Amino acid sequence: MKCQFCERTCDLTKGRSFCGMYMEENGRVLERYPDQWCTYNPSRIESVPFYHAYPGSRSMIIGTAGCNFRCRYCSNGFIACKDPADLQEVMYTIPAERLVAMAKKMGCHNIVFNVNEPAVSLPSLERVRHYARKEDIPMGCLTNGYTTEAATRMMMEIFSFVHIGLKGFSNAFYREFVGIPDMAPILRNIRMFAQTCHVEIASPVIEDVNDHELFDIAQFIHDIRPDIPWHVFRLLPEHHMKESLYPNID
Repeated sequence: MKCQFCERTCDLTKGRSFCGMYMEENGRVLERYPDQWCTYNPSRIESVPFYHAYPGSRSMIIGTAGCNFRCRYCSNGFIACKDPADLQEVMYTIPAERLVAMAKKMGCHNIVFNVNEPAVSLPSLERVRHYARKEDIPMGCLTNGYTTEAATRMMMEIFSFVHIGLKGFSNAFYREFVGIPDMAPILRNIRMFAQTCHVEIASPVIEDVNDHELFDIAQFIHDIRPDIPWHVFRLLPEHHMKESLYPNID
């Protein structure tokens, strides 16, 4: 049986998924660690960063563990690139109904999935959406966009605002620095999200690596809709690239 949450479409009959968060049992794809969160802290939405969705609002920031990417420069590699099985001592098990109640008690206006990739925890997030909708609390997320069409549609139901990382604009970049063969699904999904969600896009600048691709990214975004906010930020490499030089700001 193949997992249909991301474009890796892992064969779960051979074991767990690449992200370490899904398994097969009795012909069904199941979460290995449902309702487990690495964080559930209140923060300003601009810290995510969302600059044009609910500006000035208070957000409950949530995250889980694992990722379907292996970005060499990942700033959250300590949680996203680790084996989720090794992180169980630092995770919090909180059912969806209680998590939403906590967000309401903290005075949060919305719930935003951050830290790692939401595609690795979609069933849990769907449960959160169920209770958040009852309380009129909108949900948003950061995502790398490497999901199947079915999972993207699922995310479009869960999240009303989405921040997508468009990390480069060539398959060569994604192969070498992210670990996937083809960026086409990401471009497809950005177009899909833009149909129904508030979309913001972020591109990290890695000097002499992807800085020459910024004009192509800008043109792609403009062709979808010229009013989509685009965050272009100076990447401070971590993880396997922490010894790399920081981009020159001159």
